[in-house]
Amino acid sequence: MSQINDFNKLVDKISKEVGVKLPEGFGYRYAPYSCWKCDKDIIIFKWCHSRIEGEIETPPEPIPKTIQKRHTAMADETYWANVCPYCDSVQGDFFLSNEPDSPFFVLHDIENTKESFEADMGEIVDYYYSQIEYEPTYKETTEDKPNHQPEQKGLW
Repeated sequence: MSQINDFNKLVDKISKEVGVKLPEGFGYRYAPYSCWKCDKDIIIFKWCHSRIEGEIETPPEPIPKTIQKRHTAMADETYWANVCPYCDSVQGDFFLSNEPDSPFFVLHDIENTKESFEADMGEIVDYYYSQIEYEPTYKETTEDKPNHQPEQKGLW
């Protein structure tokens, strides 16, 4: 349980720093991520029906400000993409979803239900902490007040 609490605190901290409000409801999944270009911590999102038959569907409202419709030379197409709020670089959908070291690699079909949201976020948290050296920031007997954030190692 401490990993989920620490993950949520980290996501809240980064979302406040970058000025991105986390969407309410169960339509989005999210994770901390280091921008490939500027290496700053950002929040990336994946949403229900993100990719259907090769096309990325329009994200559900309200759309986080870091999800924008962009054209990329690498994909040679225009699509809804995660964009770094610091350097304005597209965080490529293929890399976020299909590479083994990416946060959304563990996700498949995303459903807009509480059960699916909880299961998917549990997978993302487990995967996130499997990529870094994790030390719980509090003990079961103390209040839920972490004294530090987990250090990221690796690609994200």
